[in-house]
Amino acid sequence: MYQDLSLIEGAYIKHNQQHLSNVPTHTVQIKEGTKLYEILGEKEVLVNSFIT
Repeated sequence: MYQDLSLIEGAYIKHNQQHLSNVPTHTVQIKEGTKLYEILGEKEVLVNSFIT
């Protein structure tokens, strides 16, 4: 997981989304074999990086 999205080459995600905080706006990849993958059972999930 990247805390600073500017470190990801070629990635661009607006920090100030136009949607409400409860509306998923982009996906994140979950690495197989991790605890989060074990809990969710998904390789990709929709999220919202709403920052106040």
